[in-house]
Amino acid sequence: MAKMSRMSTGSADYTLADLEALERERPELGRLEVIDGALHATGDSAVGNRHQLLLQRLHLLFAAACPPTHIVRLATWWLSPRGKIRPDVAVYRAGDEPADREGAFQVAPLASVEILGDDDHHDLVRKDALYAQAGARRAYLDWRQRHGWWLRLDGAEHDGATAAWQLDGWPPLRLVRDELLAD
Repeated sequence: MAKMSRMSTGSADYTLADLEALERERPELGRLEVIDGALHATGDSAVGNRHQLLLQRLHLLFAAACPPTHIVRLATWWLSPRGKIRPDVAVYRAGDEPADREGAFQVAPLASVEILGDDDHHDLVRKDALYAQAGARRAYLDWRQRHGWWLRLDGAEHDGATAAWQLDGWPPLRLVRDELLAD
């Protein structure tokens, strides 16, 4: 007897395994997320070389400063009450680690960082509303500087050479434009 695949009646029914399988099958979609029942694809800009380089630099900065009371994760699932979200960089409390096999966090990140891709509306509006609703601190890195700023920290736009971000229980994070955005 042939095995029948599970039938989805809507995008909200997608499991994390379904979303990750679809990303592998259709890499041009980039990363997938589900927000308020709608499937959102980031496209190539969220998985390209530039995005990965920036992600690596952010991870090194955050990992070096991370106190033992917190953890830093890259592109890890958060099962928000409104969907399946994957921040580029997320800060959680130690002990918030997922208990399930898929590695999805059940609690909101304390802080998130998003590297803006082609569809910056997705990050700056859709995801920002989710993070704000959950009380998460929020940072957005716009390496193309399309908005006149290169960094937005908790709603404050930065166009200068450096910016400092103070997370609770952390040493100040010093973000240097020319170091993060270098070719």
